[in-house]
This record gives sequence, structure tokens and C-alpha cells, in this order.
Amino acid sequence: MKRPYCLLCLTLLLAGALCGCRGEPEIVWAEGSGGRTDAEAGQGDQTVDEMWNSLGIDPQSDPRLKPVFIPAEDAEKCPALKLQTFEGDTLSFNPAVKGRVVIVVFWFAEDPAARAAALHVRDLCRKYSDFGVDALGVAERTQGYKTVPRFLQEQGIRYTTYYDDFSALRTMGRAADVKLKREAPCIFLVDREKRVRVLKRGFAYTAASSVEPRTSKNEDILENAAEGERIENYVQRLIKRE
Repeated sequence: MKRPYCLLCLTLLLAGALCGCRGEPEIVWAEGSGGRTDAEAGQGDQTVDEMWNSLGIDPQSDPRLKPVFIPAEDAEKCPALKLQTFEGDTLSFNPAVKGRVVIVVFWFAEDPAARAAALHVRDLCRKYSDFGVDALGVAERTQGYKTVPRFLQEQGIRYTTYYDDFSALRTMGRAADVKLKREAPCIFLVDREKRVRVLKRGFAYTAASSVEPRTSKNEDILENAAEGERIENYVQRLIKRE
């Protein structure tokens, strides 16, 4: 009686191995990918970021979306940034303001997630302006930068926006002890003592109209992140001087 039982166990184990582990989620292509599988897509057709965005994976599981929080005792002073005006004039500008929390968002016009990040910062400024929260936008000088002024006007973005060739992003990254190259969107938080306290790389949003003109004053851009790990949560902490 033992031999048939062992054979049955072996058969079940082999079947489980062929079917895959139950603990590993199935990769499903999101809408717009054309339903292609990995084999159909081919190797090297997409960058890592394009592949990630085309997969039906919960963005909360992306480690890049979890903010880096720097304790006050370890935080560095916010550095001056070399930025440009729309016309190309260079200036040195320090976004930190004593006694106020400042959100610094790096973005570029061609990417929906980057535009959504700029809009989310707009909404946070509106919500917390009475609590001493300001913002600075830095639009990367990519091919589509000439569309930025129109986008700002159409979307009601009123915080000051300058331009950059990614060098200012690297400067802010060093202040957060993180090496950054050409990563956008990126959001930094500067506390009331002019120290860089938070860095968030990447932005996942949930509002369907996040890159279109607003149709309602109550329409906000919502950040798709785990509870307690949203930029808004860290803005609230810095308002309370944590």
C-alpha cells in the first residue's frame, strides 16, 4: 500500500512544479499592451520602466515609490540649485524658506506620471497653504519643454517653475544622500529649518483625468501608494515638525 501512495505524492509534486508556485502572482498585461506575452513582446523591445508600466502589477509594490525619510538630526541643508528660466537664462536659486515646508517637484512634459506629480503638488499646495506649505517646480529641459507654460496655465499651477538639465536633480539627490541621474518625476520635501527631509522617486496616480484640464474644482490627483507612505503623509509630519 505504501508504493501507490508514494507514486501519487510524486505525481502531485511534479504537477505542481509544472503549473508553477501558488505563492507567485501571475503576470498580466494591462489594457493597452495588446495582450502580448513576454515571448510575443520579444527581448529588448521595451525599457525597464516601459515594461513595468505595461504590466498589470500593483504600483504599491514598486520599491522606487516608497519615500526616503531622513531624520532631522541626519538631514542636510537644502543646497542652492543652478536653474534656468524658460528663455534659457541661468540663475542660482535656493528653494528653502525658513519657517515653511517646501515641496520641490522635478518633472518633464512628455511623461503622464511626471505631469500627474506636478498636478498633485499643486493640490497639496492648495490644501496646506494655510499651514505654511510652498512649492517649486523644476521642469526638465527635454524636447517637450516648450509645452510647459501652456500646461501650467491650463492646469492652474501657480507655484514658480524653472527649468533644468538634470544637474539640479543630482544636487538635490546628494543632499538626500541618494545618487540620481535622469530620474523624473522626483519629489523632495524641505522642512521649516531648510533641511532636505524626504525624497520620493516616481509617482503612481489614480485619477483618470490627471493629465487633462480640470473639469471640477473638487477634482484632485490622488497618489497611489501605501497608507502612511504618501507624500501628503510626510507633508503633514513636517508641518508638525517631526
